[in-house]
Amino acid sequence: MTMFQYVRPENRELFPTLGGSPLRYAATTAHVPWTEVEAVVLWRQQTAQNLPWIGVLRPHDAPPLHGTPTSPAGKLMAGFGYAVSGAPDPRLVAAGRAVNGWRLDPDRLAAVVHRHAPGVQVRDLR
Repeated sequence: MTMFQYVRPENRELFPTLGGSPLRYAATTAHVPWTEVEAVVLWRQQTAQNLPWIGVLRPHDAPPLHGTPTSPAGKLMAGFGYAVSGAPDPRLVAAGRAVNGWRLDPDRLAAVVHRHAPGVQVRDLR
């Protein structure tokens, strides 16, 4: 998963990027505008060997992210995802990813967020 990625090389604008599922990477990868980011949150999933997670907390009225299921079955699965992920806020389920198979550098994350979105907090709840 790439958490931050330059998506507009001409002006080097950086957006939080939530990498997708390996089986449907392009369909489930989402770019989040900084204007929709209230906080970047780090937490641990207590049920799966203390697995670390990272997510972007977005406003309650933000539109669904690309690849987020909006059908009744999709909403049911999101509820299940919330229960399993241990997310401190249900909004983090669609905009969160497990830190699995890659290394998170919290100091570098904080520096990037501060540089590109000075008003956005990094909340470390691990």
